Parts: sequence; C-alpha cells; structure tokens
Amino acid sequence: MSEPPPKLVRIFISSPSDVAEERKAAAELIEQELAKRAAFRDRLKLDPFRYNDPHSDTPFLADLSAQASVDQRLRSGDAEIVVAILWARMGTPVRDPSDPAKILYQSGTEQEIEEALQAGKEVLVYFRRGAAVLPDDDERIGEFLEQRRQVRAFRARLEDSGRGVNDYQDVADFRRKLEQHLDQLLTRIRDASLGPVRQVTTAPEPTWAGDPYPGLRSFEPEEAPIFFGRSDETAELVRWVVEEGRPWSASRAAASPHWLRRGWDRSSRSGRARSCGSPTLAATRSARSPSGSNRCCFHHAERRFEAIRRRGSWSPVGSRRFSPRSRQAAAC
Repeated sequence: MSEPPPKLVRIFISSPSDVAEERKAAAELIEQELAKRAAFRDRLKLDPFRYNDPHSDTPFLADLSAQASVDQRLRSGDAEIVVAILWARMGTPVRDPSDPAKILYQSGTEQEIEEALQAGKEVLVYFRRGAAVLPDDDERIGEFLEQRRQVRAFRARLEDSGRGVNDYQDVADFRRKLEQHLDQLLTRIRDASLGPVRQVTTAPEPTWAGDPYPGLRSFEPEEAPIFFGRSDETAELVRWVVEEGRPWSASRAAASPHWLRRGWDRSSRSGRARSCGSPTLAATRSARSPSGSNRCCFHHAERRFEAIRRRGSWSPVGSRRFSPRSRQAAAC
C-alpha cells in the first residue's frame, strides 16, 4: 500500500513594513528549517506566503489595490496557520471599493487577522516590545504616533475579547518563540492528518481445559496447542518425512545425510513427533496436494512417520537403517 501524499500546510505571514526583518526571519525559518525537519518533511508540505516575497508569483493588477491582489492569490482564511507581527505601525487602511471614503479595516494586517479568526484558523499574533525610533522628519511624527496608538488599541481589543497574544524583544527572540509555537501547531496538524490508528485484531489464544503437563507420557496430536518450542527441529523432521515419501534414486540415497533424533527423555522426542510433527505433516499434505496428485507420496510419508511415532526414540535419515550398536555409537 503506497504512502499518502504530504498534507499541504499554508502559512500566511502578515505584517506592516516596520517589522520586515521579522517577516523575513519567519519565512526562512519555515522554508529552510521546519520544512526539512525529519518530523515534518515526509508528512507535511509547508508553503509560507507573504505578499512582498521577492520570489512570489502573486500578480499585482493595476485595477486593484495591493491588498485585493493578495486576496486573489490567497486569503488568510484559506490558510491553515496565520502569523501576524506588529510593532509600532498598523499599516494602510483598507477601504470599501464601492465607497473609498469608507474604511473597512485599519490595515491589511487587521483584515487578515480578523478573517482568519472568523474562519477558525490557527492565528499567532506577535507584538514587539520596546519603543521604536521616532522619524527624523517632524512632519511624520504625528503619523507615527497615530500608527502606534492604533496598534495599542488593536492589541487591547484582542485581549478584551479573550484572544491570546505573544510578546518578543527582538528578531532573535521572535524567531525562537515562533519556532517553538509552529513546532507545536505542525505536530498537531501532522498527527491529525495520520487519521485514527487502526486496531489490529488478532485471533484469541486457544484455551485448554485440563492439565497441560502430561508428566512422563508423550504429547499427543490433539495437544499441539500447548506444545511449544523446537519448531526448527520439527520442520526439519517433517521435511525429511516428506522427502522420504518420494521415489528414491541412487544419487539421492548417496547424498542423503544420516542423523539421529536424540534427547534425554523419551517424552521429549516422542512428544515432538506426536504433537508437532503429525499436525504439521497433515497441514503440509493439505496445502501441497489439494487435488490428490501426490497422495501416494504423502501416504507413504505418513506411514514412515507413524513408525517414528511408535518407535519414538530414533529416526535414521537415509536409505539404510542403523543397527542398535551403530545407534549407540552415534548417540555418543
């Protein structure tokens, strides 16, 4: 089954011009670090968007405002995460296209935050602490103070409505906090994209009524569910029995190895033949010859296996049998 494609996560970066360094740091963090992080690179495809990106493919049309062109490319409400950064400037007012005298939002940043909140998106709003440098031009000081007043009023409005905000001191502090916050959000999005974990259902373990310990007697075929271990030896024994059931040639007889099935107690050797060998041989016959084409071969193998079960103490592999003296020497 092929792996699902990575989930596209669009991250909208919104800010006025006085925090251009923070905006650039956010885009570099997403593109150069988070997108390549092992925890996200196979599951998420991160796509940061900022309208003043020099590599952006956003067309700015002459008959539209810059904010309207951005909205045509990607609205903040369509992104999965919105990162908004503010300091001492709110931005350029967004006016009603049909009535330019009517101001809809104090700036494009305010519009993008409000639309993302209304759409129920993840919104991170950052405010830089500390006083910004006043402009040298005295005529611009009034505008500067008005912009700073709007930023402070906007923050107060967010906090009064129960919205959370984040403070930072400088660009390095902003980058560190943004990395921590995005890591948490992206981890949540990644885990949600994996879907519910499939519960693997397994067959219940077979229950056994009665004493599981046979004592000195051998295990019987019906006691196979409680006989464990020696699977390799059992497989080799069954393989030999099946092989012996085929027609023999002189070359196969010469190349056949000779070995003894040995053990300290009779129950261990006989129990393996009875409880493991017989059921395995029966399953092998059913799987390999459902049409009965090799029925004679398996019938001959089962007859030899019955002889091993009755004998229980030794099983020569090959075309000749060992004498009791030879068996005793081989066992030593």
